[in-house]
Amino acid sequence: MAHEVFSPEWLGQWAALINSDESLPERAPAGVWRIYVRAEGDGVSPYVPAGETMHLILQLEDGRCTRLERTAAAPGPRELDFRFSGPARIFEEVTAGLRDPVDAGLTGEIKIAGDMAFLLRNAELVKEIVDLYVGRLETDWPRGRPPYGDGA
Repeated sequence: MAHEVFSPEWLGQWAALINSDESLPERAPAGVWRIYVRAEGDGVSPYVPAGETMHLILQLEDGRCTRLERTAAAPGPRELDFRFSGPARIFEEVTAGLRDPVDAGLTGEIKIAGDMAFLLRNAELVKEIVDLYVGRLETDWPRGRPPYGDGA
């Protein structure tokens, strides 16, 4: 069943997809891995209004998703391992399969902060986790699906 992009139900289905991958715990780094996503309302996205920010927390523990939710505010820097930030439109284009997340990071459209050596060592795994929601998660776009307008 499709749920609205970034809704609690959609995030729950993404977490379930991550946890359905039986081989992930064997390939994932041991321990807790905390990721913060900051999607900034850019005046283009109908899901994150201009001037607002969507905060998402993804936590993996030994390859299992133990937390994936929207939060009211950003966590403190000591509470996370990686931070991905950028315009909401870019995250929505990644979700819709229109933009490659690695390319968006390399071009600076999505800014990345954290242990880059660790991220590079595990880049394939990170891409696989993103590909789960791009390729297998049914997403409802009730307010419109990217690309929006002229893509500005």
